[in-house]
Amino acid sequence: MNKIRKKTEYFKSITVECPRLQIYSRLGFARGKTKLSTEKKKRLDALIDEAVALINLKAAAQEIAVKRLAEDRGEIFLEGRTVLKSRSLLKLVSGSQSLMFLAATAGSRIIRKIRSAEKQGRMEEAVVWDAAAGEITDRALDWLMLYYNNKLRRENLVLTKRRFSPGYGDLNLSVQKIIFRRLNLKKIGLKLTNNFQLVPEKSVTAIAGVTDPGR
Repeated sequence: MNKIRKKTEYFKSITVECPRLQIYSRLGFARGKTKLSTEKKKRLDALIDEAVALINLKAAAQEIAVKRLAEDRGEIFLEGRTVLKSRSLLKLVSGSQSLMFLAATAGSRIIRKIRSAEKQGRMEEAVVWDAAAGEITDRALDWLMLYYNNKLRRENLVLTKRRFSPGYGDLNLSVQKIIFRRLNLKKIGLKLTNNFQLVPEKSVTAIAGVTDPGR
């Protein structure tokens, strides 16, 4: 039986491998198809390295027990009187005894540099830094899932391979508010706008299920 990790765990400094290939892909350069001059690639790599130096990855996570599923209404009832409504999420976590709320941020320094570059018309820098921050933040969520999978395997459990973020599919963006409160994301420097957007940008939340792979 899994011991639910009710206490939020905070990670104040995460180091991940720079997903350089994914950053290039986000920038529109297809591997094996787009040819870059040596000078252009050197320039882009230097900008990506600058982004890595500017990013301060932080994260938070908490496991929350599933009380019951209302499949006819697409509702997931969690401990603490929390209800999530999404048929897509319910399908993903069907059979899960708990959910993992996850959050990660690239920090505010990279965002300030991006905005400064935009105001000064240095668009190449802004675009590359933006792409790098987005991909590296996603990689932080990968890191979190690997971290918890390593723990859960000792209990013969795993996280679902996919994760689901508020605003995706039929999971309303307002669920961001639920995750924000449950994880108390102020502790890693985040704010939430009235439109349920995370500040600083390049911050993301997600939900994964905790399942028994033998079932």
